[in-house]
Amino acid sequence: MNHSHAHDRDVCLVCHQTVFQPNPYLCFNHALKLRTSRPSRLENERKDMAEYGSHLTLVPQHSGNFGSVPFDILVHFLSFLGPLDLLAVRQTCKLLQEATSQRSLWIDVLRTVCAENYIFWPTYPVSDMAISDLIEAALMPTRFLSFIYKTREPSERIEPSLSVHFSPGNSNGAENRCPIGLLPGGRFLVYAKSTTLSIWDLGYPSERYLLSDPVLVATIATEECHDFFLKPTADALGVQVFIISDPANNVSVFEIHPTSSNPSFHKVASLDIAIHAWRDHYCLCGDRLFIVFGNVVTVWDFSQNLWANWEIGKQPSYVSATDNYVIFVENDDQPRLGLWRIPPLRSIGSTPASLGVLSADIWFTLPGDVPVEYYGGLDEWYLTRGIGQTRCIIDGYASGALYHRTSAFFRVELPLTLSVNEEINSADNDDLDINFFDLPTPEIIQGSLGICNENAISAWTSQSGLQFHATRRTNIVNRPYTPLDLTPSPRSASVQINIPQTHDITAFCPVSGRLCYLLHGHADNRIYIADCLFRNPSKG
Repeated sequence: MNHSHAHDRDVCLVCHQTVFQPNPYLCFNHALKLRTSRPSRLENERKDMAEYGSHLTLVPQHSGNFGSVPFDILVHFLSFLGPLDLLAVRQTCKLLQEATSQRSLWIDVLRTVCAENYIFWPTYPVSDMAISDLIEAALMPTRFLSFIYKTREPSERIEPSLSVHFSPGNSNGAENRCPIGLLPGGRFLVYAKSTTLSIWDLGYPSERYLLSDPVLVATIATEECHDFFLKPTADALGVQVFIISDPANNVSVFEIHPTSSNPSFHKVASLDIAIHAWRDHYCLCGDRLFIVFGNVVTVWDFSQNLWANWEIGKQPSYVSATDNYVIFVENDDQPRLGLWRIPPLRSIGSTPASLGVLSADIWFTLPGDVPVEYYGGLDEWYLTRGIGQTRCIIDGYASGALYHRTSAFFRVELPLTLSVNEEINSADNDDLDINFFDLPTPEIIQGSLGICNENAISAWTSQSGLQFHATRRTNIVNRPYTPLDLTPSPRSASVQINIPQTHDITAFCPVSGRLCYLLHGHADNRIYIADCLFRNPSKG
């Protein structure tokens, strides 16, 4: 996809201010913070280098001198640091400045950043990117959080200056709902219009390039689509789209590798099952799709074409899942959360799928003093195995007249053992991590949560446009350490984006700030694309 240069100027990759030498990537304030906030673990890295290379005669056992370490080994160990750590290290000496300027190093760092934030790796055309582009991409999550946590007046609204729009085709009237999805990273948009599925290349978000007209990558005819879910392929280079078709009573799975030499959709699996449109609950976790209608639960493993269904006591208010458990929330007078270990699945057609009534393995009590109207959680894209297991989180939202100008929600973080194939044998509520947050709006939260450097990112529409909201947690993703972070430290923050009210047809990228939203018209559905993070410097 062709890009045009936005402008040729050096700006801080965290706060967008003009930068000065000797650091070409950060402004004076953030460079100073790096100098005073270098992680003490750098000394441990030196020890690790010496231990790793102890079998080499070039590394003295008694010395931590980097000059004695083979250059390629030094670069290898530097690849375990985060992007901000590397920008701090490069200021210490000429050797480390040279080592941290290696293209291979920043490719490895970007790959790690993408894995930890579940960014779709094909977002970045790495072979065509300069080192400065790689650094900018690796710092994207940090910069987006800095954008959200920046201190502003409550009434301040951000006006995106970089935006384009296009009409993918006739939608058969203004009332037709056309699902859209933006793959994490912000480059590829998936769009379902009636009986057509398509994927579009928007170009990867960057300070150096302006948005240009989207390019159609591929399209395919499908059954009429009520909704869809997205997940990465096992090789992380493609995407699988689960099409939910109410009229056809069918779920179909299509796969595409959008940056391959000849990208095209192909169907990989299909299941005929009764679909009840807005009355069903769905959850996609790995290769398993969970469909809940009333108190009947169906789980389908599309990769092996296995399934099972069973009955539970009551219709749940929310469903989520891990590799081992399906999780339901009952929102009665005393809300509670139940865990059902997923039973053995059976071949479709060979034996009946029904297992009768199954009881929960464990129940947890949820807070009952917040009048929860609905529940939410992580988007299905994140319920997959990654470089660090995603911790299952469930939010209970309370809004409306009771809170007038604000909303409240509590976040339940389930034990990490649910994600690492270990059993939970007790119903001790101490196993749950429960936190309460306030939201500066009475509006409805938009869609599911995304992840940005261990912050949970949500969005909602209001009379003034759309708002991003970040809640800071350090254990959403199980990682060996928390990287250096230059953003402030409140528990949560939000920012208002000045766009037209878009109802529920909105997709956003939680690491780049790219928005896609659909405005209904009588003749077509026009999709607008806005980069909220990259704005005209003259507009602040």
